[in-house]
Amino acid sequence: MYRLMVRTTNRKYVDRSDSRNLLKKALEARDTMHSELEKGNFNSAASNAVKCAINACNALTVAVSGEISSGKKHEDAAFLLAERVRGKDVKEAENIFRRIVGKKTDIDYGVKLARRGDAESLVRFADEFLGWVESRMPPEYR
Repeated sequence: MYRLMVRTTNRKYVDRSDSRNLLKKALEARDTMHSELEKGNFNSAASNAVKCAINACNALTVAVSGEISSGKKHEDAAFLLAERVRGKDVKEAENIFRRIVGKKTDIDYGVKLARRGDAESLVRFADEFLGWVESRMPPEYR
């Protein structure tokens, strides 16, 4: 007899309308990441790209399910995203999200500075992910 191993993630339940606040945070982080990139502040741009993606991911999962990841790792939010959002494009979006949040520790806590190319890449991925999230947000929560 085989047991199917299912990954569970810590989550908490919140009002679905809170997704609007999370989306606003994502949009503000997007504006900041672009502004910081223009100024040559690559660490700040990269950090805000990560914030943008995390808040965007949370906005969508809250909007569709009323659940937000409360796991210790931001990658846990990717599991909740894949579990609660349906569609052929979810896996690709999940991979983009993982690529972004996988850089969080180095960006926010590492000793090395972000380079221009790193920041530009993260900003580009965050823009792509946020655009996807906005396209998938239920109209009543945009």
